[in-house]
Amino acid sequence: MEKLIIVILIIFIIILLSRIRIVISKEENQKINATLYIFPKLGIKINIDKFFKKYNTILSNNILKDLQLILNIKQVIFDFIKILKIRKINIEISYNYLSFPNIYIYFILWNTLSITKYYLDNNVRCVGEENYIVNISNNKNNVKVYIDIIFPLIFLIFVLIKNINVIMKGIIKYGSSN
Repeated sequence: MEKLIIVILIIFIIILLSRIRIVISKEENQKINATLYIFPKLGIKINIDKFFKKYNTILSNNILKDLQLILNIKQVIFDFIKILKIRKINIEISYNYLSFPNIYIYFILWNTLSITKYYLDNNVRCVGEENYIVNISNNKNNVKVYIDIIFPLIFLIFVLIKNINVIMKGIIKYGSSN
C-alpha cells in the first residue's frame, strides 16, 4: 500500500511538472510540419503529420460530421486556447504584386494579420515573441508560419475534467450520426 501511494505521488508530481510543447511550421513550398514534444526537456517528441498519415485518422469520409463534432465541443476548444502560452509566433505572407496588381489585397492581408494578433492577445494566456510580416515581391505568393506553443499538462487535464459533459455529449452525437 505504501509503494502504491509513492508511485501515485511520483506520477502526480511528473504530471504537475510536465509541459507539452507543440511546434507548427511551414516554410516555402513545404507542407505543414507539426511536432508534439511530450516532455520537452527529455526530448520525447511525436511528429504529428507522419502519425496521422500513417493511421489515416485526420478526417473521416464525411467532413460535415467532423465539423459538427468540432461545433459540439467548441467550449472545450475555447477553454484549451485560454491555457496556451505562445512562446514564439512568426507569420510572413509574400504577395506577388504582378500576378494581381491591386493594392487592396495588401490592406486585406494586413487586416487579416491584425485580426489574428487581436484574437491571440485577447484569448491566449500569454504571447511571447511576435512577428507579422507582409511582403510585396515579384516572387510567387507564399506563406511562412512558425508557432511554438507550450502548456502545462495539468491545465489540459483540468480543461478535460471541467468539460467532460460537453465532450461526452459531442462524442455521443458524433457516434449516433455515423
